[in-house]
Amino acid sequence: MSELLAKTLGDLDGVLGFEMFNEPHRGYVELQSFHSWDYNTDLHLSYCPTAFESFQLGAGHPTAVGTWTRSFPMPTRRTSFVVLNPHGRSVWRLDGPSGGKCIWELHNVWGWDKNRDEGVLLRENYFKFNPATGKKAFYWGQSGARENFSLQIHNIVKHAHEALGEHPVIIGECGIPMDMNKKEAFLTDNFIWQTRMMDAMLTALEKSLVGFTLWNYNPSNTDLAGDDWNGENFSWFSCKRALPPSLLYYEQDMPSLDNGGRILSSVVRPYPAKTAGIPHKFEYEMNTGCFVFEWRNRDAENGDECGHGDGGDERSSGNIDLRSLETEIFLPALLTVGRKVIVEGLDAEDTYEHDESRQTLFVVARDTRPGRVHRISVSVYPPVVSVFPVSDFWLDFGPRIVAAGGLFVGILVFALYVRYGLEV
Repeated sequence: MSELLAKTLGDLDGVLGFEMFNEPHRGYVELQSFHSWDYNTDLHLSYCPTAFESFQLGAGHPTAVGTWTRSFPMPTRRTSFVVLNPHGRSVWRLDGPSGGKCIWELHNVWGWDKNRDEGVLLRENYFKFNPATGKKAFYWGQSGARENFSLQIHNIVKHAHEALGEHPVIIGECGIPMDMNKKEAFLTDNFIWQTRMMDAMLTALEKSLVGFTLWNYNPSNTDLAGDDWNGENFSWFSCKRALPPSLLYYEQDMPSLDNGGRILSSVVRPYPAKTAGIPHKFEYEMNTGCFVFEWRNRDAENGDECGHGDGGDERSSGNIDLRSLETEIFLPALLTVGRKVIVEGLDAEDTYEHDESRQTLFVVARDTRPGRVHRISVSVYPPVVSVFPVSDFWLDFGPRIVAAGGLFVGILVFALYVRYGLEV
C-alpha cells in the first residue's frame, strides 16, 4: 500500500512525504508495570500482550495473551486468553547485531529459566528510571519544561538525520489538551497551564528548526463536546468564546479574527517563512515579544555545514543557490499593533521593512560572502505584558533556601557563642 501511494502521489509538488505510522506509541518509557498497560491511555482491543509477554513472544516462546473485545459501559473488556506464536518463531536474527537474542534480555531486563521453562523478570524498574543511574530526570518550572521538550525533540531530529540523511523533518499532530487539570480552565477561563505547556513545546520545536503541524483548529469546538472526536479537546479555538460571523471583520489584520481563540499568546508566534540562506538558530520569548534569528550564506565549495537548532549538530545542507537576498519573517499583528518594531544586528548596508498589513518583516542582508553568518534581534516597544514568569528551581525556591541557610548559620553561631563565648 505504501509503495503504491508513493508511486502514485510522490511526484506531486504539494506532497512532502508520507507518515508511515500515525501516533506511534511512546513505548516503554516510564513503564510502571511489565504485567499491564494503563487502561485509560492505551487502547485494549483484540490481542493485547503486556511488555513482559511481548518479550517472550519476540524471543520465540509460545505465550498466553489476553484477548479484549468491545463492551459497554467500558469500551473493552478481557474475555479470554489465547496462546500466540505456537510454533516458537523468533523475531531476532541469528546473524543480527543481537546474535538472535532479545535486546532486553541482553540488557538483563529479563531472562529465560530453562529449569522452569518460563520467563523471569530481573529488573522491574528498568524503564521507570534511568537504567544507568537509577534516577529519574529532574526538570523544574517553565525553564525545565522547555529544556525537557527541547532535549527530546533535538534527539529525535538528530537521530532522524543520522539514519536518513539530509531530509526535511516535520513533526505531525503536536498540541496541548485544553481539558487538562480536570477541565478547570472551562470554569475559570484561565488557561495559564495550557499556555505554559504550549509555549514549552513550541519553544522546543523552534530551537530544533523543524516544521510541525499544530493540533488543532476546530471551528466546531465546545467545552462540552470538545473536538467531537475520540473525547479529545485540543482546539485553541472555542465556539463559546467566539463572536457570531455577522460581527466579524475579515481583513487579515483585524483583531476580531482572534475572537474565540484561547492561549493565542503562545500559539501565535513569529517564524522565518523564507530565508535567504541556511537557518541556523531561532529563539522566541513570548513574555517579551523578542526573538533572535541567525542564518548563514552557503559555503563556496563544500556545500553547507550549518548548525542545526540551538547551535547543535553540524550537518550538510547541500548546494543551495540563493534566488533572493530578502528574508521574510512572519511577525504577527498580535505583537506589533500599537508598538514599534526594533531590529538590531544588521550591517550598515542592510535594510529591513515591516509591513504590518501583511504581518511580515522583510530583511535584506547584502553581504554574500560564503559562510557569512547573519544575526538579528527583533523586539517591540512598548514590550508585551508578561504572561508568566519563566521559572526554574532556583527562581522558585532560591530565596527560601538562602533564608533557611542564613537562619541555620545564625542559630549555629549563636549556639557556639553561648557555649564558648560566655566561658571566655
